[in-house]
Amino acid sequence: QVAPPVHHRLGSGVAREVILLVDHSGSMTGPKWAATDWAVERFLGDLGERDRFALAVFHNSTHWFDSALRPADAAAVTQAVEWLRQKTESGGTELGVALEQAINLPRTDGDYARHLLILTDAAITDAARILRLADEERTHAHARRISVLCIDAAPNSFLALELAERGGGVARFLTSEPDQEDITTALDEVLADWAEPVFTGLRLGVNRPQV
Repeated sequence: QVAPPVHHRLGSGVAREVILLVDHSGSMTGPKWAATDWAVERFLGDLGERDRFALAVFHNSTHWFDSALRPADAAAVTQAVEWLRQKTESGGTELGVALEQAINLPRTDGDYARHLLILTDAAITDAARILRLADEERTHAHARRISVLCIDAAPNSFLALELAERGGGVARFLTSEPDQEDITTALDEVLADWAEPVFTGLRLGVNRPQV
């Protein structure tokens, strides 16, 4: 059994390279939109200056905060949050286009924990393309783990689970209604899945031929 240390000083582990894709489609309008943007702000605030990030919103088209990954210093995070608040246009749900653009972003040199985090309600139609992209990403030498933070599970929440499984990440589900649960506590637990890792590249060796 392998467990992280009880006490971990932020900045002493492995730096993160994170791409966030934020669903601003019509089905997200209202509490889901607000909860999702709030989750992004919380996540960006947890990054350190050694980490790098990219941020995009998607609907009919995909819009990027920057065309390249940025160091997550205080100025960049503040600019990204303000940019996100100003992105109020909406449309359909073209996750496949956004995911393909994210996967094709140049990867940062060095030892990084690489994540691609999608925040959505999973009301998505181009499932075949999305799952194919996830399969292709897993074969990359510096693959990014694809995870899904689903705000209010849609009928095809199966897609969120399947995408996370194929992408080597996790799928987590939150409600957008604060009176249903303590969304702050729930989000803290979710963000722990993408916290700064202590080590990467661990391998398990099995010395029992029958296993």
